[in-house]
Amino acid sequence: DEGKAIWECLVVNPATEQDRSVGFEWFSQTFSQDPDMDEETRVKFYRECVLQIGPESLSNAGFSCFRNCFQQANLSLNLLAQGAGSTKTTLSLELLGIDFLWQVALQHPDEEIASEAIALLQSTFS
Repeated sequence: DEGKAIWECLVVNPATEQDRSVGFEWFSQTFSQDPDMDEETRVKFYRECVLQIGPESLSNAGFSCFRNCFQQANLSLNLLAQGAGSTKTTLSLELLGIDFLWQVALQHPDEEIASEAIALLQSTFS
């Protein structure tokens, strides 16, 4: 799969940290804006790529990518519903990637990223 190959090159084994940030930004945009990416492909990519990286190693760009993929995959699985504006309604407590999100919130060494994870948990469950 071409997407996985690009992910491996830019995010998993980048030449530089800047390449990794560019990869996270590109996948974040592509995940939500590519009309050719069907829901099954989104969920599969999220499971097989995004959720396989170390939660403690996420940069700001990495967490933004995770947040976008988390929301889009769970919308695709009908575990979240789109509300007014950018709000989401949680339809299930068994969200795909919720354990990953908790790991970021509780274990990430960067306080700002951990705080963003906590804010996402709060908005998801309130």
